[in-house]
Amino acid sequence: MRTKISSELLEKYLRNECSSEELKLLLDWYASFEDDLDPVDMLPQIQQKELKERMLQHIRSNLKYKQFASEKKPDTAKRNLYYSLAALAAAIIVVFSIVHYFLPKSGSSKSEIVLSADKTSFSNESGKLKHCTLPDGSDVWLKPKAKISYTHVPQSKFREVNLTGECFFDVKRDVLHPFIIRTGELRTKVLGTSFNVKAYNSMRSAEVSVVTGKVYVYISKNGFSERKGIILLPAQKAVYTQGHKDIIQVKEDSPDLRIWEKRNIFFENKPIPQVVKALNAKFNVNIEVIDPEINDYTLKADFTGQNLPEILEMISKSLDVNYEITEERIFIKSNED
Repeated sequence: MRTKISSELLEKYLRNECSSEELKLLLDWYASFEDDLDPVDMLPQIQQKELKERMLQHIRSNLKYKQFASEKKPDTAKRNLYYSLAALAAAIIVVFSIVHYFLPKSGSSKSEIVLSADKTSFSNESGKLKHCTLPDGSDVWLKPKAKISYTHVPQSKFREVNLTGECFFDVKRDVLHPFIIRTGELRTKVLGTSFNVKAYNSMRSAEVSVVTGKVYVYISKNGFSERKGIILLPAQKAVYTQGHKDIIQVKEDSPDLRIWEKRNIFFENKPIPQVVKALNAKFNVNIEVIDPEINDYTLKADFTGQNLPEILEMISKSLDVNYEITEERIFIKSNED
């Protein structure tokens, strides 16, 4: 039976006035949604991210986060309490999605997007994966040396992005405004799905690999679209070499794409070594903890329907650690600052 709570309790939570019993009631309330659609999924992607950030800031403020950055090492009980609560951002985020509708609206929302004719670019000059969110709410993870650009055009029928390098896209579904990626002569058209595109300037070929959903890949020369396109489904890849007439479709069996698969995984006060072991098995990766003191932490979190980069990002912010994804390994280490 679903737990019932009042809007007053949610607002009390936001004012930092909840007792431990009331916090438990909020968690029980969230757990009662297990078999239903999570209300947060109905919000725009950008707004969901804002809510997550707000939750993390709220947790850290409540627990006086800065005291844990001192040289004095906290005792195990306090440390476990902090990280147990901090990691709840993955579970209690639904609270903010409901409060958003309870509280009065004033002015425009922070997530409101105003399109103009300005061109925006994202590039990754670092040696690790970089994440950005496009105005439509689509998520893009750029690999090193990758660059994307797009132009805001009001009333446009399409969402178009130019790409150089390799990126993973998780496109926000919008049937009225198809999402198109330009990579040389190759075009990738989607409505809402997740896939990887590789098209470096140093390569004469481009590749499109699908993780979820369906995409249409075709050739466009001199502004004219060719009819010879193919439809890709999950675990399929399109390969196109410049100057050739056809796009080749092959099976996609690269283990690198497994990190982008949405998985469900739950940790109940698990030590970090056990968390790492579970993630390695779940996503077939090699995660390594660089700093030994991180292994003393415990984690309580519910990662439902999230890929590995999303999980690592939440762990990073909850435990105040850093991570780096390379070609062969993933490193978790202490923040330098």
